[in-house]
Amino acid sequence: MIERIHYETPDTRDQIVAAFGALHTQTTALWQQFHEREFFETPGGGGWSPAQNVEHLLKTTPPVTRALAMPRFVLRLLFGRARIPSRTFVEVRAAYRDVLADGAQAGPYSPAC
Repeated sequence: MIERIHYETPDTRDQIVAAFGALHTQTTALWQQFHEREFFETPGGGGWSPAQNVEHLLKTTPPVTRALAMPRFVLRLLFGRARIPSRTFVEVRAAYRDVLADGAQAGPYSPAC
């Protein structure tokens, strides 16, 4: 039985980094629970296989990690000043889920088919 991963709702950079570390540990344990065939098999009804999920995470984690490591002034130089207030983790997650529900795809961050 695969245990659902629980994590807190991080708000600060340090909390986000810590949550990523905890999530890495938990997901590594999760992926190791699969037999090899199950790991690479795409589930019935669509979606990504566990291996494709790992590939997606390998593509998306480095840019996020680099951004979190940058000093704020560098981010301001690259992207300008924020025109709207920052959102909480819960608000960003909800917006992301809404975009996915509307049919958005992972684009270049999709696993190779």
